[in-house]
Amino acid sequence: MAAFVSACKSAGYPEAKAINLHDHKDKATVSAFAQFISGHAHDVGLSIAHQPDEDVLVARVREGDAVQYYPLGLHLFTFNEDRQSDTHIPALEGFASLFGSPEDMRRHIVTRQTFRDRALYASKSGAPAMSESALALQLQDHAFLTLGLIWAAIDVVNHKQREPFVIQILGAINEVNAGFRTKPSDLTRVTPEDQSI
Repeated sequence: MAAFVSACKSAGYPEAKAINLHDHKDKATVSAFAQFISGHAHDVGLSIAHQPDEDVLVARVREGDAVQYYPLGLHLFTFNEDRQSDTHIPALEGFASLFGSPEDMRRHIVTRQTFRDRALYASKSGAPAMSESALALQLQDHAFLTLGLIWAAIDVVNHKQREPFVIQILGAINEVNAGFRTKPSDLTRVTPEDQSI
């Protein structure tokens, strides 16, 4: 997460400046969006293929019965009907639709944030609080997301133009993170558990 956000900052995306790399919730939100995007790419049939003659990775996209290959890059992605639009609202709405409420969304992000602590540190019973099988699944998930975010960081710094997709995602991440900074009295339907978030 830090590599991707740092790449965005160094590539001149002002939207990345609001993401605090020392705030675990901010990083967990980036991770949650990466998982959301990965799932969306899978759902639309996007996969990665190797083009041996040029020794490059390409996007393999199923379009009806045909398969098309495109240069792999963040330029392939968008949440907007207008591919050049950088509004973050469709990305935010797509992410929020995965949850029943804003509180559920924040709870999911806090759970992602605490994964590292539950995996590495002892619980009240003395051993890490996560079972071996749950830990293996979580580590596999995080490994895939890490590789995807490293690839995205490389793609961001390899292009001089600002990609609308990156602006869309950073804007949506910032809006979700702003919800953690809102005073509980400003939120609707906040439970006592959410007030500690």
